[in-house]
Amino acid sequence: MEKLIQGLRHFRQKVLWERKELFERSARGQRPLALLSPAPTRGCCPTR
Repeated sequence: MEKLIQGLRHFRQKVLWERKELFERSARGQRPLALLSPAPTRGCCPTR
């Protein structure tokens, strides 16, 4: 878990700002037709 947090911090502090224009341009060009959500975890929803 600590490694994940370190990676997120590194991304936000270094990578994101170095490539901010690239990410913004990429985000403007995306036009999804559907929103996908993760599958519910086991036990949270009744099954059919």
